[in-house]
Amino acid sequence: MSFDLALIEQQAAARDLLLRLQLGGAGPLQTLRVVVARRSSDQTLALLGELKGWATPQRQGLRLDTMRVQGRDTQDVGLLIWAATFAWALEATPCRAAWLLALPALAFPAYLAFNQLTVGAALPLSGAAKLGATAWLRNGYAVLTTLLPFADVRGADLSTW
Repeated sequence: MSFDLALIEQQAAARDLLLRLQLGGAGPLQTLRVVVARRSSDQTLALLGELKGWATPQRQGLRLDTMRVQGRDTQDVGLLIWAATFAWALEATPCRAAWLLALPALAFPAYLAFNQLTVGAALPLSGAAKLGATAWLRNGYAVLTTLLPFADVRGADLSTW
């Protein structure tokens, strides 16, 4: 079974959905945004789903970022986005494998682990707790001068303001 973008767009239209690809990039880097929307009765478009990514001219050069699906009656939206993305990659690039980027999903647990190792608590604490007394002094001075901008905390003359 072969897929091409025209066939996938027809499948979307049969479900009263609009499927669009926005392409860009410079040099060997190609950027991609796949969008699925539905036209309402007042002719406005309601975004139902999107996926962003990019491709380099390599067999494993397809990188896909976060996919978002929202709204009502979205059961086919995810499938249409994936099908259009891979059809585009097969038609327009040498990519035959994709990397799904999960940086936000990995970064947050890493941040919590860092907090646990440095301060002994997984929940985020003040940067001052991680850096020690020097940071407390700097942060305290910043808070004081922000809340009381005319306070003479260093003994400076206010005439320089």
